Amino acid sequence: MKQSTALTLTEMVDTSELIKTKVGTFAPLWIEGKKFIPDDQGRWSLNEIHRELGLQVNREPSEWRTKQAALFRVGTTAENAAVTHCHLITENNGRAGSDTKASEAATIAYAMWVSDDFYLEVIEAFSLLRSIAVELAQGRKAKAAAFDRKLNTQGITPSELAERLGLSNHYLGDYILTYYFSKKTDRFTGESSYTIKPNYKDYFAWELPSGSTYGKCRLRIKPMGLKQFEDRLNDQKQRLAVFINQKKKGLKTRSSTLS
Repeated sequence: MKQSTALTLTEMVDTSELIKTKVGTFAPLWIEGKKFIPDDQGRWSLNEIHRELGLQVNREPSEWRTKQAALFRVGTTAENAAVTHCHLITENNGRAGSDTKASEAATIAYAMWVSDDFYLEVIEAFSLLRSIAVELAQGRKAKAAAFDRKLNTQGITPSELAERLGLSNHYLGDYILTYYFSKKTDRFTGESSYTIKPNYKDYFAWELPSGSTYGKCRLRIKPMGLKQFEDRLNDQKQRLAVFINQKKKGLKTRSSTLS
């Protein structure tokens, strides 16, 4: 058995490197400094684990034929996996040979069959994944709370709106000003000013920071503005795409009311 190298959570796992599967989102599984990625069913390759960690030859997954293994194995082909979520399957990859895929529970059971030491290492590896899941959940909860506070006090920026709803941030501020604000240009100075259309007073804010010039005005989206975008998201995306295309072509965009 190879000697484990003690690494911190940050060193072992890049929490931005998450894998989305059909059964959930996973961080990579790290065992003895080696990284393992689950398949789209959230299962790990026991053959890859065996090969990469240099486990005993007589502990290859194909040799695991104990009663415990039988309890996990629903079928022997990948086709069976489409019927139900199997804890243990064996895929035939032609010349590349077979590959045994295992769920977390089955991987732990396999590790127990390999050796007591390896079993403890795998348990520790999966415990790490659970710790990561908790940290990510806490981070998402804190981020959501901060977003709600800002939304309900000063309002969110166009960039934050774009990130929240998966919109293109390119020209989003201009798009909002065009459709939800009235524009007036001073014929002497050439400076433009914007006023929120009466129907959207509760949707947006147009802040002028203390001591700033008009050009420093900040557009903010209020809770009702966010809801307006959420309720008509597909329509907004289509309109925004047309608006961006017109901007890129240098065409004049028309201001109209979005009901």
